[in-house]
Amino acid sequence: MRIVKVLLALPVLLLGVGYVITVKAQELPFTINADTFSYSENGEEFIADGQVYVFSDDMSLKADKLIFNQQRDKIYATGNVIMLDSSLNTTYSEKVELTGDFKRGVAKRIIMMFNDSTGLMQSSKAVKVSEKKLNLFDVNYTSCPLRKKDETLPWHITAKKVSYNSEEEYVIYRNAVFNLLDIPVMYMPVFYHSTNSEKAVSGFLNPGLASSNADGFGFKTGYFWAVDDNQDATFRVRYLGKRGLILGAEHRYVGSNFSSDVRIEGLEDEQDDKHARGMMTAEAEYIFEEGRRAGINTTLTSDEDYLDEMKQISDAYRSSTIYGEDTSQNHYIGVSSRYFIDMRDDVDDETLAQPVARVQMEKLLDIDERGGQFKLNSDVLSLIRQSGQDTNRAVAKAEYIKPYYSTDGSLFEFSASVRGDYYSYNENSAGSSTQTESRLLPEAAVSWEKPFISPGFKHIVTPKLMLITSPEEDFDDIPNEDSTSFELDATNLFEKNRFSGFDRVETGNRVVYGIDTKYGSADKLNFQAFLGQSYNFADKEENIAEGVTSNNKNSDWVGFLDIEPNRYLSAGTDFRLDGSDFSGQRIDSNIKLKKESKYFSLDNNLSDDYIRLVHSYLRDDSEEVNFYALYNLSEDFALKGRVQRNMTENITLTQELDLLYKSCCYNLSFKVRKKQSDDDDTEDSLDFLVNFAILPTGRER
Repeated sequence: MRIVKVLLALPVLLLGVGYVITVKAQELPFTINADTFSYSENGEEFIADGQVYVFSDDMSLKADKLIFNQQRDKIYATGNVIMLDSSLNTTYSEKVELTGDFKRGVAKRIIMMFNDSTGLMQSSKAVKVSEKKLNLFDVNYTSCPLRKKDETLPWHITAKKVSYNSEEEYVIYRNAVFNLLDIPVMYMPVFYHSTNSEKAVSGFLNPGLASSNADGFGFKTGYFWAVDDNQDATFRVRYLGKRGLILGAEHRYVGSNFSSDVRIEGLEDEQDDKHARGMMTAEAEYIFEEGRRAGINTTLTSDEDYLDEMKQISDAYRSSTIYGEDTSQNHYIGVSSRYFIDMRDDVDDETLAQPVARVQMEKLLDIDERGGQFKLNSDVLSLIRQSGQDTNRAVAKAEYIKPYYSTDGSLFEFSASVRGDYYSYNENSAGSSTQTESRLLPEAAVSWEKPFISPGFKHIVTPKLMLITSPEEDFDDIPNEDSTSFELDATNLFEKNRFSGFDRVETGNRVVYGIDTKYGSADKLNFQAFLGQSYNFADKEENIAEGVTSNNKNSDWVGFLDIEPNRYLSAGTDFRLDGSDFSGQRIDSNIKLKKESKYFSLDNNLSDDYIRLVHSYLRDDSEEVNFYALYNLSEDFALKGRVQRNMTENITLTQELDLLYKSCCYNLSFKVRKKQSDDDDTEDSLDFLVNFAILPTGRER
């Protein structure tokens, strides 16, 4: 259809060819080009024959013959009539009657195509009641391509009357019937959709069906309300045969300074003796000016299992936060208060530390033209528990950093810092006295790295070295709230303090060393590997958490390996190996085989066919394998699968097989999913899910 539109526009450039009647010369309200021109005997009718092209401000028209009655201000076009309006909608007809300004008219037996969509509307009669509004009667509409006459379409909508507003870009159907394969399946007194796939318009959401031995038969749908250009709302209904009716609502707003997103849902769970269950999430933010903002985000649930059972969210924690921030290129100030919900059944929420108040500040000063910088940081935190120890902490740090490039290409970086901490905390028993602790932590470091580049500039080897010195100290008396998660990897090996948070700090004289190697071109990296370790000259272990210690004498080896020799294969692994015997401590690996689908084309942009295997191993804890695959069976069909297996418990947790069909006018998917659990209290399930989504405007042609 784009070719037709180009042909319609082409005569504008060729008006010098043939006869051209202009508005000024012949007092016509349009510009016209045709093979021949004549007048009727009484002179009232202007007649154009042959290849007739007419152009007005808002519409173009092509026909075999055109008669313009100047007395009645009427245009009569016949024979292969094609009209193109300002919204790039195309209308085909055999006979059209219009006013001279093209704002009103009538046509019989028309076919209308919307913009660049595949939407096609057939009507026995069309009446243009105004410049922007068109009424159509006895309508048959679909976005599926019609390849031959009387073809059975996947879906189509019939209606007695349809109103189309070209300015608002939506269509309203009255007394409509939705048909699947020519079978009427749903009557709709009123139905409407947008003719612009990029414009939000109110309407019902596509339904979905599911069946599960755990939840029973399921059905879901909803209504989307485009309130205005800044906000919208969605109302959702989901029915589960063994649980009941889940009702939900969402509201989103985006303004020049304020934005928000609020979602709430709930049900009376029939599997839980009609117990009320649900959740609410809310996000809101106000931007006062560039770099200054405040906001809130929250998640509230009726119980710890709701998100996992109903939303397939298995996070260990969910949190609610109030925050305010002021930032620029050289400073940051943040104030926040946070409340955590522990989603694990075996954790007592009363013992969970809540950071009710936190203030963070950072100031950066450039003190010379050669890159020297002075940084000031502070962090003030107050933690409380319903049952257990409360802790207040203040941290302040001043640091000087100076980079230096030598003539041989080496990069040196010097840094010196001093940090002071103050802690105030009570004991675990109620009414216990407050204890205080403080510490002063001076530190200095120098790092070096130098890239060695091959003659062809494809291979780069970069050794790295860092020396750090600070007084050797023990901090067993300092409360440990935010350094309990201890994980060394390639991303934090060259950090001056590898512990998370502030409560635990590496001390003593130590050295960090590693080597990085890369191979590839400027726009394509075929190979990269890194291996490194740290060594502390102190000979001590530090207790980080119960059952977790840090041997600061010799760290584990950490590194990664990424390879992509060609566009068909990519693989990688992140690892942590024992510092003495190189046994695996943690290994996360993946390999992916892929190729461009043989059905790929410029008009049919399909995903690659692929097989992906992911393996995760943590010594004395867990081992898991995930297998993913996607294969395009044809231009429209694809098969997608996943298998998740817990190797430690020898249980296949998830098995999924999904058949996808993507047409130009609808999408259909059928999924079979089997879920098992290593938790005896969680029921295994076998689910069947069907999702059918019509595309009213189709995909772009």
